[in-house]
Amino acid sequence: MAQIRMKTRALTLAILMATGGLAQIARANPDGGDVVHGSAEFIFGEDYLRILTGDLTIIDWLSFNIDAGYTVEFLMPGIDSRVLNRITSGVPTEIMGNLLANGQVFIANPSGVIFGNGSVVNVGALYAAAGNISNADFISGVHRFTDARGIVENRGHLRGDFITLIGGRVANHGTISAPNGTVVMAAGEQVLIGEHLGRVFVQIDVPTTDADLLGSSGDGGLDLAAGDVFSLAAWNTGAIDAGAVTVHGGSGRTVVSGDILAQMGDRGGDITLLGHSVELRGATVDASGGAGGGSIVIGGDPHADINGDRSQHVDIDADSVVRADALIAGDGGSVVVWSDSFTNIDGQLSARGGVVAGNGGFIETSGLRGLRISRMVDARAINGRGGHWLIDPTNIIIAPGSLGSLGGWGQTDTAVVGVNLINQALNAGMDVTLTTLNPLGNGSGEIVQMESAAFLLSSGVGSTLTLNAAGSILLHGGAYATNGSSLSLVLVAGDPNQPAPADPFSNGRIEINEVLSLGGGSLSAAGNSILVRSRNISNTGEVFVNAGNIELTARDMGAITLGADLTATLGGILLDGVTTLTRDISLSLDGGWYMEATGTVLSRAGEYHDLTIDAQGGIVTLAGGVGDAGERRVGTLDIAADLIRIGADVRVSDGMNFYAPVSVFGDSVVFHTGLGTALFADSVYSEVYGQSDIAFEYDGEAWAGVGEGRTPFKFRGSIGVAPLVDGPRLGDGYGGAFRNIRFGSDLAGSPSVATFLFANAAMAGLDLTSLSGTDLSTLFQIVATDSIRTGRGQKITSFGSLAMTAEGAGSTVIEVGDLTVVGDLSLRSLGSGGLVRLLGRVAGSIDGQDNEGDRDNPGTADEGAELIAMGDILIQGTIAADSVGTMMGYNPTVLANESGSGSAGSLPIEVIQGGAGIDRFVGMFKGTGDLLYAYDLAAFASGPGPASQANLAEAFANEVPVEFRIDERLLAAEQVLRELNFATRTMADATVSEERLGPRSIIRDAGPIDRSGDGVALLTMDRLSRKSVRRLTRSYIELLGERVSADSAERTETTRVRRELGTLWVAWNKSGRPKDVAGFAENLDPGLRQTLWQLTRTIMAIDLLELTPSEIRHARRTLLDTVLPDTVSATELESAWFPMTPGGITLSQR
Repeated sequence: MAQIRMKTRALTLAILMATGGLAQIARANPDGGDVVHGSAEFIFGEDYLRILTGDLTIIDWLSFNIDAGYTVEFLMPGIDSRVLNRITSGVPTEIMGNLLANGQVFIANPSGVIFGNGSVVNVGALYAAAGNISNADFISGVHRFTDARGIVENRGHLRGDFITLIGGRVANHGTISAPNGTVVMAAGEQVLIGEHLGRVFVQIDVPTTDADLLGSSGDGGLDLAAGDVFSLAAWNTGAIDAGAVTVHGGSGRTVVSGDILAQMGDRGGDITLLGHSVELRGATVDASGGAGGGSIVIGGDPHADINGDRSQHVDIDADSVVRADALIAGDGGSVVVWSDSFTNIDGQLSARGGVVAGNGGFIETSGLRGLRISRMVDARAINGRGGHWLIDPTNIIIAPGSLGSLGGWGQTDTAVVGVNLINQALNAGMDVTLTTLNPLGNGSGEIVQMESAAFLLSSGVGSTLTLNAAGSILLHGGAYATNGSSLSLVLVAGDPNQPAPADPFSNGRIEINEVLSLGGGSLSAAGNSILVRSRNISNTGEVFVNAGNIELTARDMGAITLGADLTATLGGILLDGVTTLTRDISLSLDGGWYMEATGTVLSRAGEYHDLTIDAQGGIVTLAGGVGDAGERRVGTLDIAADLIRIGADVRVSDGMNFYAPVSVFGDSVVFHTGLGTALFADSVYSEVYGQSDIAFEYDGEAWAGVGEGRTPFKFRGSIGVAPLVDGPRLGDGYGGAFRNIRFGSDLAGSPSVATFLFANAAMAGLDLTSLSGTDLSTLFQIVATDSIRTGRGQKITSFGSLAMTAEGAGSTVIEVGDLTVVGDLSLRSLGSGGLVRLLGRVAGSIDGQDNEGDRDNPGTADEGAELIAMGDILIQGTIAADSVGTMMGYNPTVLANESGSGSAGSLPIEVIQGGAGIDRFVGMFKGTGDLLYAYDLAAFASGPGPASQANLAEAFANEVPVEFRIDERLLAAEQVLRELNFATRTMADATVSEERLGPRSIIRDAGPIDRSGDGVALLTMDRLSRKSVRRLTRSYIELLGERVSADSAERTETTRVRRELGTLWVAWNKSGRPKDVAGFAENLDPGLRQTLWQLTRTIMAIDLLELTPSEIRHARRTLLDTVLPDTVSATELESAWFPMTPGGITLSQR
């Protein structure tokens, strides 16, 4: 076969053509090649033309046709080399044969490019444009095509890494295969093809007119007819190349009636179909892959710039399929169908997860002015979680049935979505979101659920339904999850991420007007205002929200209006904003774990609705409090939980009940119980020690004159310390005392009655003890405008000084049982006829018969109350004591008078009171008021040698600290007390009994304790752990808070209590530091210095319990043994004890 070789310039090729030998070639094959840039060598054969070119070669042709059976092949330096073939004849290029190239071939013919039936193109890349490209753009790599008015049509088979067809009208009726790249089909007069961040983009910048589906050239349309196959399959060479199909119809129509397949390795590829309108007619658009679905965009990206390429209309007929599935193992891909005007979808859309593993994908169906969809989308996952369906037109009506209606093209901006489609998707395990996406912000942006369009989930799956509106959300149809299903409902009105709606009535409100029964799902609602109101259901008049998490959020000082009961079965309830009750409301956690209100919970003005919170097993937090000081108080408040946290005032009109520990974290909190009773069934404490004030108030006029039978405040637990049990506990880990405790008038100072009662419960009491090692000088105050009553048998323990003051204008009463304080104790009843009553404690049954003189319950005997203080004891007011068991203080003073003032004195004597046993009273009674004792009294004074009544009276009169002891004879109580100058001394049923006391030591010099004295055990800081400090503190509190007798019957119990005491310091002689307090204090932080003082007082308390020497030794050894550091042996325990003489007080062994 003869070969003709021609080089470089077109002149040689033209001469050969002129001889007639190439006449046939000239008529049907490339004609008139003129190399205007680069180099080219032409080799002719009988049925082929081989062209050897350099890079960036430009050839101008009179024509560039290829007959059937003829082959034109470009041989270039490499796959990235490019050759531009420009045709200037004004006649379309017709390629009926074969076009081959190892590089990139550009064909630019403004009159059109036709690939006929049977034609084959196999190139590195093909750019076939019915337009022009300038030499400068080509050489510089800018793929800008202009004057693209002609037709580009394919009926053959095109193959290459990058296939681009550009024209005024582009049609494909054959196949296009891009094994390692991208297919772009763009219709428009000016087209720019480029890459950005590894993705191909197409810019079209000339409007053209629509034409019929198969209309004439110049209509700006793009047809992909039956039989079209675009397949992108990247070769798996260790790297994955980007692959995509982009079909851009410009301002014309894009009609797809064939198959488009996009794949990138084992994953689906990217498919983009754009045009003024996009129509799928029996088409298959497939971006599926074995390991995951790809991405399909039909009509444009609604989240791109508002001036970006987006279609006005999209229509997918019932015979079309669009899918981005994971075929084997992987997540489904994404399918977006969007138009700036109206979208109609009758075909099948899917983004399914893999059959082996994988979650469902994402599907978005939207029309800015209207949407009609007649078939459920499919984002299911057999072995994973269902995918997500997003519906986002401008306004949405959720209607009964399956088929929504657009109301006619161009007639409405509202999409009507059949609720059956939503329910089908939810029951298939998919999540569904309806969003009023409107970039222009010129609609109402509302989502309205019609009355008969209920959301129904019954397949046993868990799904989420989200309604996201620029305007308001109005729910009239309800939501129901049954058969173990779990429906989570998210409501966002007035979405700040969307343009504000033009309609001023669409103000971001949420209205829930029907039942929401969500199974184990959650409810989250955020809006400018939220209204939950009831609707008659089976004549119950209830709206019941049954959900895992319920979150109602009011933004920008908005409000939540609650007229429905809420129940969370698996999660919690959050009311994020001021909440108004329009009826009696119940909030319940049935297996949930929290209920929180960030704003104040109010009742509608003057209506005083009740609020019941049942959160057993969970935590209730009322950060904004309940009620106000006016007419928006709640009626009755009842809360049951594991823990109740209060951050602001709680004000009700008809009482409150807290059936859990109450933890206060606000700076100042008032509990105002109105006309009802407040019950605190467990402890009340501050989350941070000493950082909160607490006050207890109620409507004084209504409570005036009430007695013990009906008191406004009842406490069954401690005030000031969290319960020392496992369970929810916040703050410093143990809770702490309050900065101030006040009973009586409100913060404005208006008067109110303040009778204060601890209910009769075994472990009740006012506990002002801190477990945080805070300064012992803290003064805890309980001030009442009338009376303070703690109840018989109840304990009050204070880790600092304690002052109780009843300071009303009328008769006031302080009525207390056992009191134990570390510092000073002051009981002052300052009203006219002020009374301090010391209540005895019930000790046990007396075989059904009343003990003589017992004034409370027949068949029981009373033991005396204990008043124990490590500092001074001051009692001011007329004293009435049912029985005094023990009064221990280092400067006890009793001022008993009617006027509230009296002379002070401090003579320690020992008074032994009978009745239920022999106890001791260390102190002195002195004053000008009345002194009343109800039981037998025998007084003894300890001192050397016999003493007479005169001796004792002289000691009283002179107020000198003298030891007295009566070994032989009894001094009658009447004679002893006569010298105390009380106005009256009444001894109810007083009798005289003879008691003999063995030798015993007493406290010498009852002056104040000097905390800087010698004899304090020392310990280096590295020997003290935080755990040990906590143990010591807890044990110390238990020692002071429990009354432990040392008689033989209770010896075992005594030992048990001692074993529960905490840490003591290791032997002072092991420290190697100066043995004085000042030197030791320099090496301790404030908390440890405080613990040292606590320890000193613990040792004092042990010595005051009248233990035997062996018991004292055993208790001390037990203290050390409890928390003994590993570096100290048991044999070193003996050296850990020493005599202590702070302030001249000697605690000696007996």
